[in-house]
Amino acid sequence: MEDFFGSEEGALGRIREGDVASLSTVPGLTEAKASRIVRSAIAEEYRAVDLLQTEVVERICEEVLKKIRRGAQTAYGEAKLSIYFPIGSKERISNVQDWVRKALNTEVGDGTDEMLEGVSPLSPPNRTRIGDRAVVTSDPEKIEEARKAFPEVAVELVENRRELRGVAANHERVILIDEAIPWSSDASERLDHKPGAVDDPVEIVPERVLSFFAENAEAVRNAINVWKSIDAPPSGLFEGIDDGRIDEVEGLLSRLDPTGGVKGNEGVKRVGRALNELDGSIADAEARINEEIESVFGEREIRVEGTHILDLVKQKGEAKDLIRSELESEFDRAVDEAVGNLVSDLELDFEEKDLACDLFPREPELPVERNEQVADRLKKRLRRKYSRKSLNAKTELAKELRGYEEDVRKLVEGVLELDVALAVKRFAEEHGMTLPEFGEKGFKIRGGRNLLLEDPEPIDYRAEEATLLTGVNSGGKTTTLDLVAQVYVLARMGFPVPAEEAVVEPVDRIYYYRPSKNTMNSGAFEGALRKFENVLELDGSKLVLADELENITEPGASARI
Repeated sequence: MEDFFGSEEGALGRIREGDVASLSTVPGLTEAKASRIVRSAIAEEYRAVDLLQTEVVERICEEVLKKIRRGAQTAYGEAKLSIYFPIGSKERISNVQDWVRKALNTEVGDGTDEMLEGVSPLSPPNRTRIGDRAVVTSDPEKIEEARKAFPEVAVELVENRRELRGVAANHERVILIDEAIPWSSDASERLDHKPGAVDDPVEIVPERVLSFFAENAEAVRNAINVWKSIDAPPSGLFEGIDDGRIDEVEGLLSRLDPTGGVKGNEGVKRVGRALNELDGSIADAEARINEEIESVFGEREIRVEGTHILDLVKQKGEAKDLIRSELESEFDRAVDEAVGNLVSDLELDFEEKDLACDLFPREPELPVERNEQVADRLKKRLRRKYSRKSLNAKTELAKELRGYEEDVRKLVEGVLELDVALAVKRFAEEHGMTLPEFGEKGFKIRGGRNLLLEDPEPIDYRAEEATLLTGVNSGGKTTTLDLVAQVYVLARMGFPVPAEEAVVEPVDRIYYYRPSKNTMNSGAFEGALRKFENVLELDGSKLVLADELENITEPGASARI
């Protein structure tokens, strides 16, 4: 993590800021792991004690958190919400409440939820090996520096013409980073001269920039759409983001294809199509020539005059020579027409056309077959040209995109945090919740609704000291205690509570005891009573909820209690 953020302080700063988005981009760290790290840091910073002292109240806390997390549209939002937990620190609660107030005032347009689903933390740039490219230098002092600067490509030390030709034979593009070497012309067709490239890696590996944007294009585009839909973002969420620069990024992304290639470059498109379709076009031309010649030969009548016969006899010529001379023009016409169609279909330039004209023999013979050596030279010429044009187009786009990484990072992280805020807002609005106040003694709840019931009846309840809650069976006693636990759990998180109004006393620990069908025996009752030793021994204020504690034992003993 230190290497990723440049220093230990850089990593610790992200953790202290609760920057789960940045932390989750560290290789090997998921959003969930990053959230756990931040949660542990919060607990350490505020010296948090274990506020929830029993399994029952822990279970209620988890059920409430699940309901909140369901409102998140992203995996990041679900994970980030887990950094919020009941805590005794007034400062922490106050900070969270300030954030919640901003979240409750957030306004976004229709369709934001669907756009949020496509947003995720940014992936780091992909540094896979690029096999068609090599960097060369004749300076031994530069070789290690170049290898560190360009780990994606081969970096070779060349000391003579033979070594340079060897590198050129194995790579489509060779980049010379020296000022000059006297024998560089030996590989001039494949050689690019870029002496300052070590200080500007985009000249050699534009894929480093392009892969970052290509891999994250969907997340960025969705984040831009969300950004445009926001009417009233929480203050501080999108600080430093410039509308103009976001529009520029959006335009540049339209030129980038999902593989990191450049869309819309006519030169690259033409050569790429010609390269892909070359074999098929040559086969079609070959078939067309043979069909044309066979058709012409089958219908043609050749008249042999007496002088021709005498020439054949006197010079010991062959009849096929006479036939060839008679059909030569037809043969040339068929070849020229087929090659012309190939050149036109593939949009070959003048240099490529010259090679294409030698693809087929000019001597009448059947069957007509392509010249494999010429076809191979044409294919290599197109491949090198495609490599050069593609690299140039990538470099140009990478130079334009370079520098926008921080804009994109701020935007995506802001949108992910927006999802967290909106999840809390949805939860609060769905259940008619309000932020509680903190009082001096006991609690007061007005219009409280149990979050775990489908259609709860609002209730009012208050208590300042030890209170016995009585009522008929199924009269709502357990539901009321659950509601009190929910209010306290959420209040100590800094979150809204399910009530029209709530005032609660800050407590250091919460206990909730409830009988279980598996523990209805005398030993279980004795164990439950022993647990109360902790309640009595530990200092600090406490909320203790006990639901029909006497039922933890046998029915007869329960009645006596």
